[in-house]
Amino acid sequence: MESLERGARMIVWLVAGGLILWSFMDLSLYLVVHFHNGQPIEILPCTTNSIPLLIGIVLLVKTKSITRWIVDKLE
Repeated sequence: MESLERGARMIVWLVAGGLILWSFMDLSLYLVVHFHNGQPIEILPCTTNSIPLLIGIVLLVKTKSITRWIVDKLE
């Protein structure tokens, strides 16, 4: 594996990990605040907070094809 491909793969992993971490933090903060205040949990904010999680998982699954696309654009 050449260094350009390895660097592109690491960038994809970093972005995917950041999106997953951000989604977990946002969703957990939403749940903690609503449990603390005694408010009911609504479905729409939970689904909108989990969108970055889904994008991050898709990035992790499609890492190889996204890496190839980035390498082709950079060459």
